[in-house]
Order: sequence, then structure tokens, then C-alpha cells
Amino acid sequence: MFLEKLYDLGITPSYSRPRVSNDNAFSELLFRTCQYRPDYPVDGYEDLSAA
Repeated sequence: MFLEKLYDLGITPSYSRPRVSNDNAFSELLFRTCQYRPDYPVDGYEDLSAA
């Protein structure tokens, strides 16, 4: 689901060292959010203030 969304947006994911969270803390946080927050907005936010 997440990878499909990335590909739909034209984004190619890259992973330098898998399972090493301090390499890219922001990506790791996003992955965790997607796993544990099913209510995470699928279509994004309406604007920056809503985020």
C-alpha cells in the first residue's frame, strides 16, 4: 500500500542500510506511523494548518 502510493507519485524509494534507524530517522518514523496508525490520512491533508 505505501510503496504503491510512492510509485503512483513517481517516487522511487531507496534504502542505504536496512533496519538501521539512525540512517534516516524521518523515513523510519513515517513507516512506523503508517504501521501503527491506520487512521493516518490516506489522501493527505487539505492544507498545512490541518497537518
